[in-house]
Amino acid sequence: MELLSNNVLTFLPAFAAAVAAWFSFRTSKQSLNFQKQFAKNRAVISQLEISITKLRTINTILNSSLPISDQLFMSIDSLVDEVIVELYSYMQRGLLENSELSHDTFKNSANLNLFIAKLEGIVDSFF
Repeated sequence: MELLSNNVLTFLPAFAAAVAAWFSFRTSKQSLNFQKQFAKNRAVISQLEISITKLRTINTILNSSLPISDQLFMSIDSLVDEVIVELYSYMQRGLLENSELSHDTFKNSANLNLFIAKLEGIVDSFF
C-alpha cells in the first residue's frame, strides 16, 4: 500500500507539470501565430486605420452644427478624394467589393458609420 501511495504522490506532480507545460505550449503557439499574422498584415492594417481616421474626420465635420467655411469644405472634398483612392486600392487587394463603394457612402453620417464599421470589420478579420 505504501508503494502505491508513493507512486501516486510521484505521479500527481509529474502529471500536473505535464499539463502546465501543455497549456504553456498552447499559449506560446497562439501568441506566435498572432504575432506572425500581425507582422504579415501590419502595413494593410495601418492603411485601413488611417482610412478609418479620415472617414471619422469627415463624419465629425459633416455632423458639426457650426457653419462650414469654403476652405473647410474644400479640405473635406480633398479628404474624400484621398479616401476614395485608398478604397480603390483596397478593392484591388480584394478587401472590398466594388459594389460596397458608392457616392452615397459620403452623403450622410449613417452611411459613413456603416462604412467605418465595415473597414473595422476588415481589420478585425486579420486576427
